[in-house]
Amino acid sequence: MIRIMNVIALVLTVSFSYGLYKIKYDTRIAEQNVMRLRQNIETQNENLKVLRAEWSHLNQTERIQRLAEKYLDLKSVALKQIVSLQDVPMRSYVAEETPGPEVGKNPVVTLSSMSPLTRRSKPFVTTRGGDAHG
Repeated sequence: MIRIMNVIALVLTVSFSYGLYKIKYDTRIAEQNVMRLRQNIETQNENLKVLRAEWSHLNQTERIQRLAEKYLDLKSVALKQIVSLQDVPMRSYVAEETPGPEVGKNPVVTLSSMSPLTRRSKPFVTTRGGDAHG
């Protein structure tokens, strides 16, 4: 009876030792992964700081003004070019006839007969709070 208890205790000790070793090994691997991820995050944050500094340099108004004067042939806006929105002519929808049964001589407008620009159901108008639709 005592021998069986000793064998059971030995088996339990070996199995617990193996489990403890496995947990320790898995923990060490997880710590290495965490350190590698922290280093990657630190590297990415440094890269982000460099990119933000570069973006700030590239968006300086003086630099953009010099480049615009050097490469673009821009002229001042003439007073006659400034108009109000009501003075801009609106496009009208042109209905096209589609072949079909001669029920009536009324033209039928389909989505395929309209140009992509006239397919909008509502005009897009911007306001100070966003667009007019929400």
